Parts: sequence; C-alpha cells; structure tokens
Amino acid sequence: MASSVHEEILKVQNLALKQLATGKPLPEIFNTLTLGAEQNVEDAYASILLLDNSGSRLVDGSTPSFSKCMKQAFNGMLIGPLAGSCGTAAYSKQLVIVEDISTDHRWAEFKDFAHSEGLESCYSAPILGSDGSVLGTFALTFTKSKSPIDIELEIIRSSAHIASLAIERKRFEENLQLYAKELEDFSSIASHDLQEPLRKIIIFGDRLKLRISDSDEQSRDYLERMQAAALRMRNLIDDLLRFSKIDSKDRSYEVTDLGKVVENVLVDLETRIKETKGNVNLRNLPVIKADPVQMHQLFLNLIGNALKFHREGVPPVINLDNSCEGDGRCVITVEDNGIGIEEEHIDKIFKPFERLHGRSTYEGTGIGLTICNKIVARHGGEIMVKRQSNGVTFQITLPESQE
Repeated sequence: MASSVHEEILKVQNLALKQLATGKPLPEIFNTLTLGAEQNVEDAYASILLLDNSGSRLVDGSTPSFSKCMKQAFNGMLIGPLAGSCGTAAYSKQLVIVEDISTDHRWAEFKDFAHSEGLESCYSAPILGSDGSVLGTFALTFTKSKSPIDIELEIIRSSAHIASLAIERKRFEENLQLYAKELEDFSSIASHDLQEPLRKIIIFGDRLKLRISDSDEQSRDYLERMQAAALRMRNLIDDLLRFSKIDSKDRSYEVTDLGKVVENVLVDLETRIKETKGNVNLRNLPVIKADPVQMHQLFLNLIGNALKFHREGVPPVINLDNSCEGDGRCVITVEDNGIGIEEEHIDKIFKPFERLHGRSTYEGTGIGLTICNKIVARHGGEIMVKRQSNGVTFQITLPESQE
C-alpha cells in the first residue's frame, strides 16, 4: 500500500515539475501539489501559505479544501513562535509537528477555532529559498490526533521544495522582465540621444557641400566619407534598438499567414528586386501562431540578404518553401543562387557584427542575421544555414502554435 501511495505521489510531483518547466502559473502548480497530497493522504487538508511582502504574515497560496472560515483564519496570519504550526514553521525555519492541537502551547490562541473546524493535528514545513529566506509553508492538517508517518513527512518536504523552485522561478522571471523593460527604455533613450547629433552631421554636411566648389575634390571626398560614416552609425543604432526589442513581452502571438507576410516583404523590397532583376518564388508557406511584426523582420532580412549577396551578372533567384510534417513544427527554407558562404564562416554568421565581406563591397551593419536568430529563438524555433554549389539555404524550424 505504501509503495502504491509513493508511486502516486511521484506522479503528482512529476506533473508539478513539468508545469514548472513549461511556465505554468504558480496557482496551478500549487494546486497540483495540494490536491495531489490530499488525494493520497487520508483525512488531511493540504495547504500552501506564502509570506507577504512585509515578511510578517502568511497569505493564501493554495487551500483547495479549506472551508470559508478556515481560509479567513489562515489568510493574513502573523508568524511567530506561538503562531500555530504554519506561523511557527515560518518563524523558526524548521519543520513543526503538532500531534495534538488541543494540548500544544503553539496552538493556544487558535484552539477554539481548531476545535470548531474539527482540526486535531498539523504538520508544517517552511518553504525556503536558495538563500535560506522564508517564502511560505506547506502543511498537512488532520481531522484526528496522530503521529506522522514517513510518507507524510516525505510529501511535506518534497512539496515544499518544489513550491520553492516554482516561487523562485516566478520571481526570477519577473526580475528578468523588469530588467528587459529597463534595458529597452534605456535603448530607446540612448538611440534618440545618439541619433540627434548624427542627424545634424548629415544635415550640416549637406549644407557644406553647397559651399564647396566642384574643383575642391579632396574636401568633398572628406565630407562624403564623414556623412557615410554617420549614416552607417545611424543604421547600426537602428539595428541595435531593433535587436533589443525582440524579447519584449508587449508583443503578442497571433495567427499569422507567412505567405501574406512575405508578400508584404516583397512590396518593401520592390525597388531592390527590380534593380537586381531578381525573382522570388513562394510555395506553400504555412499559417502559424507567431508575432507578425517579427516574422516580417525575419523574412525581410533573409530575402534582403539574398538580393544583396547575388553573383555579379547573375540575377538572384530566391525560393521559399515549407514542409509541415505533422509533429507541430514547420520547416521553412529560403534558398538562393548567390555568392554562397565558405565552410569556415558558417559558425560565425549569426554572431553580431560578423562581416564576411568588406564594407566597400556590401553595405550593412553585420547584425541582420543575429536579429533573425534571436527572432526564431524567441518563437521556440531554430535557424540553420547549409552550403550548396551556388548560394545558400537557410532552414527555419518554427512551431505551429505557441503556449
């Protein structure tokens, strides 16, 4: 019998860990732990109480089977050395076992209430963070006086540990989101402050051109170099700002027709396609759950690169295809007949500022494919590049839906 209960508890804990790994909300994880404990421990109420921001009171985290009166009594409970099982466990950072509530001094203030609710014994463990700080408590409260058995203590300790992991992950994610927001705000402000002097360099450079005589070729050359450098810096700032915003949580996933996305990209690239006499062929692009703005940026960069890095005298031909193999993922290929890439450079192309060609030969900031890589990663996908006899093929694997 004990072996069977142990197996069921392992299933509950594995489910809670899976929920944790897939980013489920804290209440869902907590309810899995408390309901799972109640299903496998006779005559027990399971509860998770969380330490509030003041660090002095416990509030309801998960009390699925508590009566309304019990919820009211436990929610907002002060911690201390004589604060029942949970309040004392949070205060002492130790496992508290009360086998008989009616005779235990730690429950003196709450005896009448416990008796009215039929509560006879309670075991509570503190939920501790990795730094030893108290996050809350996990408890089993019984409707009969009893001593704990090993499986009950195992449930309490392991559930408290899983609850700790869930709470710390949630706090880490919140801090990360706050940091990302601060970084994005900083990037926007820095971008504006850097763009303004560059704008003036370009404007006053244009005015100076009008004052320089056509015969002063050296001065005109210096001025054009200065303006070209300012334009490159402005493009680099724009790309860095775009890169910093990829992980923004403000963006939402929605049903996105990649065929229509690419058609819009081709409108943006219409002039370049005409200049290079390029031909872009689309076949069977899927409809997926994605961020449409970032999908536009992804294909704009990939198709734009294919047009840019074409062989001299050979019009670029770019083929986009897709295969969804029924496993919930789509593989999209972007194939071109351009200059290709050397084997030793394949591992470098997704790194920021990696330029494989001189600036005088091909324009760009060296961050376009880095942006592509980050967009695909944010969508839970993968991007790879393959060499071929003429040109390259980018293979993008994306999930059809987002959780």
